[in-house]
Amino acid sequence: MKILNKILSIFLAIIIAISIAFVIVLMFIFPKNNWVIRKTWAKFIRKLCCYKIEIKGDFNPNARMIILNHRSMLDIIALEDIYPYDLAWIAKKQIEELFFFGNIIKLPKMISIDRENARDFVRVINEANDRLNNNRNISMFPEGTRSDGYELLRFKKGASMLATKLDVLVQPIVIIGSKEILDSKRITIHLGKKLTIIPLQPLKANELDNAKDLMQEAINEYFKANE
Repeated sequence: MKILNKILSIFLAIIIAISIAFVIVLMFIFPKNNWVIRKTWAKFIRKLCCYKIEIKGDFNPNARMIILNHRSMLDIIALEDIYPYDLAWIAKKQIEELFFFGNIIKLPKMISIDRENARDFVRVINEANDRLNNNRNISMFPEGTRSDGYELLRFKKGASMLATKLDVLVQPIVIIGSKEILDSKRITIHLGKKLTIIPLQPLKANELDNAKDLMQEAINEYFKANE
């Protein structure tokens, strides 16, 4: 059974990689429709992997920035699928530098960040302001990297600093079940599972020091309720 699942996972991973390449081509041809292209692709991945999305809460229309916990590339796909506003993701510069596939950052004007260069933060602020002025919301993972479990890693200062500079309302969002569906590190995909998205109450920039505790509390409460 494990061997069959591994074969299926590799097959689906190849399809996903091909679909990303196809999306890049479409965004190059139809640059004004990149949000529609991304959302359509995200819905295709949901059907391909046969997972369901449960949303427990509401997305606040006044929040111009969202922060999320991060365990799988499916976190991004799921939000692109169901979030009602066009997102500008903040991603590490190494993704943008990938041959061809780096266009998944460049073409839809996502925002790359060089964590090794403190001066790069000024450019990030300017680009984030530009995206906000073009009716896009900023999205980022404050942990800075993927975690293996549900104990949140220490939040980097970047999210709080960016929210302060942009002077925006921030909505924390908890995602549960993404890695259990798609583990891109181990290349395993499990069909027919449920992914839960929990939007929390939005916070002002000066309240973001509480975000990690609030998100961890929401995760713990979810598992207590589903024991």
